[in-house]
Amino acid sequence: MNDKKLKILLVFEQCNPEFPSVPLESYQIYDHLSKLVETTLVTHERNKKALEKVRDGRDIIYIEETNFIK
Repeated sequence: MNDKKLKILLVFEQCNPEFPSVPLESYQIYDHLSKLVETTLVTHERNKKALEKVRDGRDIIYIEETNFIK
């Protein structure tokens, strides 16, 4: 049997445990999956403050808005 742990890349623009609806749903998916497999979350920098409170050593990459978009 293969003992390698599954690795998953999750790309959720909206992923925030403090917001309702889609951001909360995507956070719950991320949170649950990260308990089962190795995850890397890629999300927007606006989620950083809330996610850093619950990060618990998990791999999260924050994408900043470019000056062009701002």
